[in-house]
Amino acid sequence: MATILIIDDEPAIRRMITRLLSKAGHRVIEAANGRDGVSLFRAETPDLVVVDILMPGKDGIETMRELLAIRADIRLVAISGGGKVAGDFYLDLADLFGAQAHLAKPFSPGDLLAIVERLLG
Repeated sequence: MATILIIDDEPAIRRMITRLLSKAGHRVIEAANGRDGVSLFRAETPDLVVVDILMPGKDGIETMRELLAIRADIRLVAISGGGKVAGDFYLDLADLFGAQAHLAKPFSPGDLLAIVERLLG
């Protein structure tokens, strides 16, 4: 069982991911924004972080950079619903800033589970 931090400003997305990963046997913690996500990251030391790229305040790229500065070996999955063209741009940017995987919203639960298990395996 891994501890997974979900950072996303959309409550419905956080709930869906939390249910999915909890059913798969993981401990899941949630943050509604980058600032709270970094605080939880420091307190909980998760094994993997799923971070939304487009969030108000501290965006996902800035959040990822801060998480990697705290712990360079953290596994990161970037997610974004920024539209077809912009979404691809943001996800490619996330990869450049340290995400080991990414998914465009909406994504299938199976795709997310496969990525999480691959990164944790």
